[in-house]
Amino acid sequence: MKVCDGVTLVVLVLAIDYEDEDEDELAITLSDHPGHSAARPMTTKQILRLAYLIVAIAVLVWAGIGGAIWSAYRTHREAVAASATASSSAPAAAAATSASVEVQPFDRARSSVQYERLDESSDPTKIPAWLDEEIPAPANERSIGGWIMQLREAGVQVCWRVALHKVGEADFTFALPFEKARVREVLDELCRCDRRYRWEWMAGSEVVNVLADENLDAPLGDVSFRPKRLYYCLPDLQAHAYVYGTFGFDPPKGYGSLLYWPVEIRARQITVRDYLNLSVAQYDGMTWTVDAQGHLELDAPQATRDAVVEKHRDEIVP
Repeated sequence: MKVCDGVTLVVLVLAIDYEDEDEDELAITLSDHPGHSAARPMTTKQILRLAYLIVAIAVLVWAGIGGAIWSAYRTHREAVAASATASSSAPAAAAATSASVEVQPFDRARSSVQYERLDESSDPTKIPAWLDEEIPAPANERSIGGWIMQLREAGVQVCWRVALHKVGEADFTFALPFEKARVREVLDELCRCDRRYRWEWMAGSEVVNVLADENLDAPLGDVSFRPKRLYYCLPDLQAHAYVYGTFGFDPPKGYGSLLYWPVEIRARQITVRDYLNLSVAQYDGMTWTVDAQGHLELDAPQATRDAVVEKHRDEIVP
């Protein structure tokens, strides 16, 4: 029932007018207490009017409460229906949005860091001399990691992004078909034997990258800072590369730790990989390895370690 119906009912009740004015009066006494005077007697007509008025007020109250409850229930049902409609249309809307807004890949052409590769069309006269240096190639079989360590021991600054492999899966091992070869031939053979990898080098340097994927090519934008410890560079990279047991602990103290070595970068539109390459390029033979889970390890030849410690021998370490 609507509230207006209740109001109408009250009006009708109050408009009741009995024609019979000769009905007997009913005496109603409110109290027999001596201190109270007797109540004025009410006629049957007045009693009926009062009864109808009470009923009408009750109906009016019921109509108001019931109407409010029904209105709230109907609003709830409409909200649920609207929510269901929005949920069902959300995937389509998201797909339409994704289709209309294409994510732009990193534009290497805008970066100040460039890379070079060798292929059949490469000009032999423009190949860096260090790629034509001969290095030994042991006859025993090794994993890709074993061969990269062999290259590093031979003086090649090889940085490595490790391919993902299943837990418990044995490393793929292979032997090279020669006892001695040029650096670029060894790198070509490694990537031919293990097709998960490709290699290239940072232009203007001797830093080689052996890569299983492009996950480290996450853009960082322009990067410029004066010399700071590698440890304090880690927050710039932690979404993509991290070092076990660093954050939340005291930073390394002393040049015995590679994370204590200072680096300086001024570059335009670079990625995480560029950041790492620019850092290690500042030290002879220094390299990085990032495994499939993002764990970062730094390494450097002992001669480089000794040279860094000697260079800063008189520096007061806090």
